[in-house]
Order: sequence, then structure tokens, then C-alpha cells
Amino acid sequence: MIFILWLLVWLFSILHPFTNAIILLIFFEFQDKTIQSIQFCDNINLMRKIELYSHIALQVVLVVFLKYTWLAILINAPLLGFHVYQMKNSLFYVSHHTFYKSRARVKKEAWIKIGVYVFYFFFYLYCFIRAVIAFEGSS
Repeated sequence: MIFILWLLVWLFSILHPFTNAIILLIFFEFQDKTIQSIQFCDNINLMRKIELYSHIALQVVLVVFLKYTWLAILINAPLLGFHVYQMKNSLFYVSHHTFYKSRARVKKEAWIKIGVYVFYFFFYLYCFIRAVIAFEGSS
């Protein structure tokens, strides 16, 4: 029944690339001057908060099933560590006052995170398929 865990993790991982894609869409809206800078910062911070909390929840689920998910925990650890580093150094949230300085950094991070999350997506899909095949083989 471990394939149910991998199915949940895989479905959960679908959220992450979309949050970063929404961040990029918010950037494009700002460049087209359809939103103001304060609204821009609020929207970016909301999406980043959703990403952080969902990533922490995903990591907790993986830790609960440590016997089966140790490789996924190791793969997820650098990005979670990066999020913790940003939180400790107050780089995670975009401020209204320093947003012009941090705008390029946040956009670059969003592009990189989309790539990382797409890798995670396919890795979890592989683990799910492998678990289903193992379950069918044991029946």
C-alpha cells in the first residue's frame, strides 16, 4: 500500500511548479503595469508562503514514512535548507521598500525552482509507478 503514499506525494508535488509559475505571471503583470508594487509584493509573498508550507508538509509526510522515502528526503533537503536559509536571513518575503532590489533575484529563483520542482515531479511519478509495480507483483 506504499503506492498510495507515493500517489499523495506526487499529487502534492503538482502544486509547487504552479506556485512558481504564478509568481512569474505576477512578474509579467507588473511589467505590463497592470498591478501596483504593493499588490505585487502581497501576491508574491502569498505564493511563496503557500510554497513554503506545502514543501514543509511534503517533507513531514516523507519523514513519517522514512523507511520507504529516504532518497526523496535527501533530494528535498537542499531546497528546504535553502528556504530555511532565506527565512533566517529575511530574504524569503519581498518587502515593499526593497522590492526593486530583490525583484530580479526572486524572478531568477522562480525559474530555477520550476526546474527543480519539475524534476521532483518526475522523480515522484517514477517512485509511484515503481511502488505500483511492486504491489502488483506481490499480489
